[in-house]
Amino acid sequence: GLTPEGCLNSWIHFNNYCYQFHTTGQNKVHFDTAKGICITKGATLVTLWKKEEFDFVTDKLKK
Repeated sequence: GLTPEGCLNSWIHFNNYCYQFHTTGQNKVHFDTAKGICITKGATLVTLWKKEEFDFVTDKLKK
């Protein structure tokens, strides 16, 4: 999450928000499972409203 000093370790700062990406290999997880993982980290599952944010997230997922 975002702190006064910036994002916590393993989080990536973009447009005043912090993002953390998780991969599950070839296995997909249900929306509710993904949402639950986020909640345990004090976060929310991303909702992409702006093209700029969409481009940032899709670029990170390609890596």
